[in-house]
Amino acid sequence: MAVVPRHTGNKPVRDQYRGDMTLEQWHRFTRVANAADDSRSQAQSFDDDLTVKSNHAKDDIVKEVALMSVVRSKKHKSENIRYAIWISVAGLFFLWVMYMLG
Repeated sequence: MAVVPRHTGNKPVRDQYRGDMTLEQWHRFTRVANAADDSRSQAQSFDDDLTVKSNHAKDDIVKEVALMSVVRSKKHKSENIRYAIWISVAGLFFLWVMYMLG
């Protein structure tokens, strides 16, 4: 890579492209660029707010899971009892069928 002398001119970038756009186009370009920059900064702040809120939501979910009861409810126990009763009834029925056929 070749070494070149340092540029000493302090020209603004738009002076290099002065012939490409009219003054009105430059003003419009500047307005649009400034609006895009504002929009990006607002979107960034909105994303930051969402990140903070989602972190708080995650903390709340983790807290709920940690504080959930490990002991099963009585409703679950009654379902197990009901299941055992139906299994025994079905077993007795099939024993009776086997007795009648055999």
